[in-house]
Amino acid sequence: MSLSKGIGVVFMGTGGIIMAILGMAIYIWSIVISYAFGGLIAAIFTLAIPVAGQIYWFFKIWYLTGTIINAYCLATIGYVVSLGLIIVGVAMMER
Repeated sequence: MSLSKGIGVVFMGTGGIIMAILGMAIYIWSIVISYAFGGLIAAIFTLAIPVAGQIYWFFKIWYLTGTIINAYCLATIGYVVSLGLIIVGVAMMER
C-alpha cells in the first residue's frame, strides 16, 4: 500500500467517525431546537425531513444569534468538513 492510499484510509476513517458522531448529535439537537422555537409541528417536520430541517435551523440559529460562531453552526460546519475528508480520502484511495 502506498503512502497516499494509507493517508486516504486515515482521512476516510477519521471523517467517517466524526460524521457519525456529529450526525447523530446534530439530528437530536435539531429536533430539540425545533421543538423549543417552533413547537410540536416544527419538531415533527425536523424529525421527518432531517436534512431540510437541519439546513433551516442552521440559518435560523445563525440569524438569531447574529454570528456563525455558535455551537450548533460550528457542529454543522464540522459535519460538512468531515464529508470533505471522506471525499478526499476516497480520491486518494483511487490513485
